[in-house]
Amino acid sequence: MNKRLTMICLTTFFACSGIFTANHAIADCPGDPPRIRVPGSKPWIIPSNTVFEKGRNYWSQDYTLFLTFQKDTNLVLYKQISCHPKKFKAIWNTRTAGLLAKAVFQKDGNLVLYKPDGVANYWNSIAEVKKRNKKWTDSLPPYEIDSQTYTTQFGPAILVIQNDNNLVIYDTGNGRPLWDSRTAAH
Repeated sequence: MNKRLTMICLTTFFACSGIFTANHAIADCPGDPPRIRVPGSKPWIIPSNTVFEKGRNYWSQDYTLFLTFQKDTNLVLYKQISCHPKKFKAIWNTRTAGLLAKAVFQKDGNLVLYKPDGVANYWNSIAEVKKRNKKWTDSLPPYEIDSQTYTTQFGPAILVIQNDNNLVIYDTGNGRPLWDSRTAAH
């Protein structure tokens, strides 16, 4: 076998191996041991009807971003800014620190921070969309999502911690984004 054919075979082998192992193990930083991922699990996708646990980190697929409901009751999105030492910085939050809240990603696609009585809320994604403007224009199609018909139309909602540093609520029935943290490419 000539050298060129050998290189093509090895390149193809390693490329295919990389595709397989990328689904099972990912290193946070160069030189770190890889994290093992259970095949089929997608911890970066948070389903509706999720009540966030205080202090638990919900990671992006590449483990460079995480969402956490802090013990001070602020829901915060952190981005990794360095590897050695590992450092993270907050790029988005609900500004609810110290308000004794409960964080819930509801069935209707609304991300809500409730007061302890569970009746009123301090912050919610639908209200934020309405504050932004009458029609929310996403940078990708579909455009101009009407904030009056914000909740899911065809399927359950999911909250996705994306590798592009954005936190997005999607309607799974039509793939339409319903809300985002506006932190993409931060």
